[in-house]
Amino acid sequence: MDILQYIPIGRKNAISRYVIADRAGICERKVRGMIREVNNTGRSLIIADTSAGGYFVPDLSEEADRACYTAYLRQERHRANEIYYKIRKMEKADNYEYYGGIG
Repeated sequence: MDILQYIPIGRKNAISRYVIADRAGICERKVRGMIREVNNTGRSLIIADTSAGGYFVPDLSEEADRACYTAYLRQERHRANEIYYKIRKMEKADNYEYYGGIG
């Protein structure tokens, strides 16, 4: 099943994962996993925006959607940098050698 067929295009059409799950006939946990898979593979980008009411694929011809897209990318870069710097600090910690230099 392709979860993208249940995800609307455009922020103004966003729907909750519970509605998506109901329409697709699957549990909402499965919806989240399938959305994560789509986003991780780069096939498309599905954004969750609680102020918009749920999930949507951004319509980049719409200013509001472009803003959400840009904010999402900024958020993900920030998250990636936080993880990177946390790992760097862990590697430099005294206990790094104790654990055998994992990584």
